[in-house]
Amino acid sequence: MLKLSLVAAAVLAITAAGPAASGPPDHAPGPPDHAPGPPDHAPGPPDHAPGPPDDDEEPTSGSFTLLHDTHFHGNYHDDRVGEDGASISQYMGLARERYEALDQVLFVGAGDDLGSSVESAVFEGQHMIDALNASVFDYNTFGNHDFDYGAANLYELTGESEFQWLSANVRDADDPDEVFAADQGAAKYAIEELDGVTVGLTGVGPRGMEDFTSTDGEAIEIDAAEALPPVIDELHDEGADVVVVMNHLLNPHAEEVAGEVDGIDVFVGGHSHAEPREPIVIEAGETDTIFSYVGYEFEHLGELELHVEEGDVADFDFTMHDLDPEQEADEAVQDVQDAYEAELDEELDEPIGATADTWGSMSERAEQLEDEGYDVRDQHNRVFLADVLRDWGDADVGLTNTGGVRDDFTAGEAITRRDVLSMLPFANYSVLIELSGAELEQLMEDNFVHHDTDEDRTRYFQVSGAQKFVDLDAEHGDRVTQLEIAGEPVDPDGTYTVAAFDFLLDRGEAYEMLNEGEMLIDPQAGGLLSELVMDYVEEREEVDARVDGWIVYE
Repeated sequence: MLKLSLVAAAVLAITAAGPAASGPPDHAPGPPDHAPGPPDHAPGPPDHAPGPPDDDEEPTSGSFTLLHDTHFHGNYHDDRVGEDGASISQYMGLARERYEALDQVLFVGAGDDLGSSVESAVFEGQHMIDALNASVFDYNTFGNHDFDYGAANLYELTGESEFQWLSANVRDADDPDEVFAADQGAAKYAIEELDGVTVGLTGVGPRGMEDFTSTDGEAIEIDAAEALPPVIDELHDEGADVVVVMNHLLNPHAEEVAGEVDGIDVFVGGHSHAEPREPIVIEAGETDTIFSYVGYEFEHLGELELHVEEGDVADFDFTMHDLDPEQEADEAVQDVQDAYEAELDEELDEPIGATADTWGSMSERAEQLEDEGYDVRDQHNRVFLADVLRDWGDADVGLTNTGGVRDDFTAGEAITRRDVLSMLPFANYSVLIELSGAELEQLMEDNFVHHDTDEDRTRYFQVSGAQKFVDLDAEHGDRVTQLEIAGEPVDPDGTYTVAAFDFLLDRGEAYEMLNEGEMLIDPQAGGLLSELVMDYVEEREEVDARVDGWIVYE
């Protein structure tokens, strides 16, 4: 475990550049009947905030602790913990142990807890609300994946939450001065009294959230650097000695906001999937901001103890708790988990659609190409995933590698969620990238190797929306003789959108061009591939994927 004091922390000086709800979907299953009710300790919105201190009052001193996570992504399990993984009930068991061992404590989140996971695809976030209600969780803020199943769904779930949702910058689209879901209990901020210290809490969601999640015109995002100052002023007017912001911002934007906005004492959480780190201290006007980030899902729990003297944070201690795979579960959360997992097991085997009788067959175009002497090398199930990605991103091109798809559907048969998980067993997230035509051509060329001439294996992208002709007799680097999109040759000076997934971004030189383009939707904002496929199948009821002549050997 890691112990850190303020005097040992790195000080970073950062100058930032200025910069009608309906009900939830009918098909969403409700919580299991035997799921336990919420714990008694969970706070609702404060009934009244303390007034500003009298001028004659002595400045406050005291200590309190924040337990904090980053984001759960709707998961009940995290395979990265130990050899066999760990569960949300074990994580909440650790949180409860620390919560009950401490005297003056709050457990806060940072958004993205409701989606996206296989469980989320079935229960649309209800499973997470019930698990969090059963835990010692106190406060949360809105992240992009909390809107995965629409603003109306999140609106309803906010009302069912026994913890408190707070946001300074996720607002009601019809009344931008009001926080989203205010009439369901959400608030811009809250006040807590801990060991004589008045603690103000708020939260912020990610920049540009409306561009990559399902706010449905019901919620809008205000830039965090613009939204926070008036809320911080209100907190100080209400007597707050310490201001805590739960953030779901992507670095470096998170650090820029922490450095630009004065009055933030503590910034916890994040939108990143980066490795955890020790807290840093960021200079911001008259207030130094402690920024603490502990990774994501269930590997770590942060414990930040703050020591306040004369109304200011004078020092802090930090402990990073690593989740032990043998950790005892929180019994109340375990009951919720067991109930949902029993229901999930049944749901996974329910048909969500079917394949066409022509699934996997040769299309007329592919047959014509073969009649003309070409060797068509599409792999229909890989092309299917590329189709799904292209549809998700409304992209010019969908890309996938050959190794990421591990199974196939059967022609003319039903598809279940379990079938999708067999096809896509890995937790990969979609991305949308803009490339120039020249970069796209180079990407296709770099990625093409063939076992007959280069290596002991073949590697090339499976594509949707683009057709490439390949000359195997040419030298490596000159093999893609023609690349077409929508039947037209690629313009080297043009721009094209490419939908792919995060695994491909760090696969070495053959994939490097993906990192040269502009990232329009990053993995943190993208969707879980298996969930995207499930949604695609459910929407269409019947799907088809054929050998269609996207990849042609001359």
